[in-house]
Amino acid sequence: MIEHIKKISLVSLLVFVIATIVSICFKPFSVLNYIGPMAGVSTALILFWGSRSIFLVLAVISTILLASSYFLDLDVTLSLILIALLSITLQSLWIVQLTSGEIELERWLSKRSDLMSFMIKIGPVGSLVSAAGVSILSVMDNQTFDSGLLFIFMSHWSLSMLFSVFTITLILFYNSNTMISQTKKKQIMVASILGFIALCLLFKVTQKDYQHQRADTFHISEREITAQIQKRIDMVEEQLHSLGAFFNASENVDATEFNTFSRLIFRDTTQVKIFGWLPVIAREDQAQFEKQLNDMFPALDLSIRPFDAQMSTLKNESYNAPLQYVYPTALSEYYLAVDFLSHQEFNKAMLKANQLGTSVATLPINSNLNGLEGNNIYVFSSLLISSTDVGSAQEAKYAAGYLVAVVDAFELFNPKSISIEHSKKVSLFIEDVSNTQPLALYGNELNDQNRLIHASEMDAFSRQWRITIGETEPSMLQPRSWINWGVLVGGTLGGLLYQFLILLMTAYSSELRQQIRLKTRELILEKESSEHVSQTKSKFLKMLSNELRVPIKGIVGYSEMLVNSKTDDERQDIIGNINLVSDQLNQFVRTIKDMSELETGLLSVKKSSFDLHEFIKRIENMSNVSEQQIVKTVTFVVHKDVPQMIDGDELRIQQVFNAILQNGALIFNCDALRITVKAHMHKHSSVTIFLVVTPSDEGSSGHNVSTEILEEEFTQLNTSMTLAQEICHQLGGDIKLSPISGLNYMISASFKADISRKGEKYFDGESLDKYQQV
Repeated sequence: MIEHIKKISLVSLLVFVIATIVSICFKPFSVLNYIGPMAGVSTALILFWGSRSIFLVLAVISTILLASSYFLDLDVTLSLILIALLSITLQSLWIVQLTSGEIELERWLSKRSDLMSFMIKIGPVGSLVSAAGVSILSVMDNQTFDSGLLFIFMSHWSLSMLFSVFTITLILFYNSNTMISQTKKKQIMVASILGFIALCLLFKVTQKDYQHQRADTFHISEREITAQIQKRIDMVEEQLHSLGAFFNASENVDATEFNTFSRLIFRDTTQVKIFGWLPVIAREDQAQFEKQLNDMFPALDLSIRPFDAQMSTLKNESYNAPLQYVYPTALSEYYLAVDFLSHQEFNKAMLKANQLGTSVATLPINSNLNGLEGNNIYVFSSLLISSTDVGSAQEAKYAAGYLVAVVDAFELFNPKSISIEHSKKVSLFIEDVSNTQPLALYGNELNDQNRLIHASEMDAFSRQWRITIGETEPSMLQPRSWINWGVLVGGTLGGLLYQFLILLMTAYSSELRQQIRLKTRELILEKESSEHVSQTKSKFLKMLSNELRVPIKGIVGYSEMLVNSKTDDERQDIIGNINLVSDQLNQFVRTIKDMSELETGLLSVKKSSFDLHEFIKRIENMSNVSEQQIVKTVTFVVHKDVPQMIDGDELRIQQVFNAILQNGALIFNCDALRITVKAHMHKHSSVTIFLVVTPSDEGSSGHNVSTEILEEEFTQLNTSMTLAQEICHQLGGDIKLSPISGLNYMISASFKADISRKGEKYFDGESLDKYQQV
C-alpha cells in the first residue's frame, strides 16, 4: 500500500511539473499541448516500473484531467479524454515493445550506435502516436482539414519527442548500473536538465514573439475593418447630406437634375443600390401628384400604391410618401409612386429621422423585389423644404420630404470587399443592439475557442451596432512563418543532438570497456594458442629425439658387436645390419629435411604421369616380401572407379602410403592391414583418391585403438605421420583417425590428382591380378 502511495505521489508530482512547464513555455494555452508530454512521462514511468504500472499512471493522468476541467474551467470533453488516454497508452506500449530487449540488458548505453538507435525509437518513432492523436482531435474540434494541420502535427510531434527523450533517458540513466561514478552521473543529469530548461525557454521566447505578432496582426485587421465600415457609413451619410443640400439650394428639382446629381455621387459607392426622393403628399393632393408623374412619364400608368403588398403595411388616411425620383432610372417603372409611409418599418424610421434631424436606418429587410433582392438597410434623411412638386399640406410630425438610400447589408459589411488580405484572417459578426433583443445584421456567432476575439460598438444611422471580430482559424491552424518552422525544426534537432551528446560520454566509456574486454580475451586466447604451439613443438622435438635415439643406438650397438665379432660371417651380418640402420637414419634425415621445407614453404610437389594400379601393386609387394617391415600382410581393395593413369607426385604419394602402413600397425596393434582405395570424380578431369586403412580379419584383434593414442595426437605420432598429413594438405586432402562405432577406428587419407591423358581408363578384371575387385 505504501509503495502504491509513493508511486501515485511521484506520478502526480511529475504530471504537475510537466503541466506547469507546458503552460508557461508553450502558448497558446490548450489541453492538446499536454498529450505529448504526458505520453513521454508515462512511457518513462512504465519503463522504470514495468508494464503493469500503466493502469496506475493512466488513472492518475485521467483524474488530474477531470479535476482540471472542473476547477480550472478547461474545455475537456469525454472524446478528448478518451483519445488522449488511447494515444498515451499506445505510445507507451509501443515504445516498451520496441525497447524491451535494450532495457532488460541495459544495451542502450553499451555503444554509441545502440544509444542512437534507442533515442530514435523513443523519440521520432514513438512520438508519432501522440502527434497523430492531437491531429485527430484538432480535426474533430475544427471540422476542417487545413494546411495548418501539418504544423500542428510537427509541433506536437516535436513536443512529445523532446519530453520523451529527456524524461525517459534521465529516469533510465538514474536507474542504470553504469560504471561511472555517482558524481559524474549527477553532473550528466544536471547538464541534461539545464539543457532541457534552456530549450523550453527558447520555445517560450519564440511562442511569445509569435503571439505578439498574432495579436498585432489581429488588432490591425480589427482597426482597419472597423474603420472601413465606419468610412462606408459616413460615405452614405455624406451622399445623403449632399443630395439634401442640393434640394435645399434649389427651388424646384426635376427628374433630370436629380439623376444628374445622383450620378455624380453614386459612382463613389458600391454598397448603395438606390437613391430616391420621397415627397410628403397630403391625401387631397394625391390626384395632382399622380397627374404630374403621368405627365412626366407618359409611357407609365402611375398611381400611389403600397411598397409591397406581402410586407407589413399601414394605411395612412392623411399622407403618403410616394417615390417621385429614383436612381438608377432603370428602376423607375417598378418603384415610382410607391408609398414608403405604408410600410411599418419605413414609417418608424422616417418619423425618427424627422425628430432627430439626421439619417436613420431600418433593420435589414429581406425582399425579393426586382433590384432590391437580399437584405437591405433603408436609410432615410428628412428635408424641411417646400416645393411645387411636393405639395403644401403637411403636419408637424412629417417633413416636407425624405431622401432614401437603399444600402446592401452584405456589401456594407463584407470583409472581402474591404481588404482581401485581412478577410482570410478574421470573421465578422455584426448585431443591432438598439433594442432590448439583439438582431444579427451580418454573419454568425463566432467561435472563441483558441481564437482572438474582440467586440466593439458604433453609432450608425442613429442606431447602435455591435461589431464582433474574431480569428477565422484557431491559433494552432494558422500558417506559420519560416522563422517559426526554423525554430521548431532546429530546436527539436538541437535538443535530440544535445541529449545524445550528453549521454555519448557514458556510451563511449561502455564501448571502450567492452573493447578492452574483447582485446583482453583475444590476448588470452593468443597466449593460450602460443602456449599450445610451444607445447606442440616441445612434443615434436621430444618425438624427434626418441626417433633419432633408436637408429643411433642401433649403430652403436652393431659397432660394438662388430668389434667383438670373431668370424667373417658374423662381421658380414653386422655390417649388413649397420647398413640397414644407416638407411633408416638417412630416410629419417630426409624426412626432417622435407618437414623443414614444409615449414618454410619450400617443399615442391611435382606432377608426372604414372600408373596408379602398378604403384599400388608395387607397394603391396614390397610390404608383403620385406622382412624389416612391421606390417607382415597388406591387402588392397580397389574400387572400379579408381583411374589407372594419374598426374601427381609419385614420391610424395608413396610417403603417404608408407606412413599409414607403418603407423597403422602401431595404432591397431596388428601386423595385417586392409587398405580400401576409392575415387570421386570431379569436373575438368580431376579426381580425389580415398584410402581407408583398417585391420584385416587375419590375425587381428579388432579395430580397437591403443589406449595411449588419442585422435588429436594421431598426426603427432611420429615424423612420418606428421609429414604425411602435411603432404595430404599440399595435395588438397587430409589424413585423420576416425571412429567407426564404439572403440572401432579407421585411418582415412585423401589427396587430389588429375587424370592423365595418357590413359583415361578404369580398372578392368584382367589387370587386377591378385587384387580384390569391388
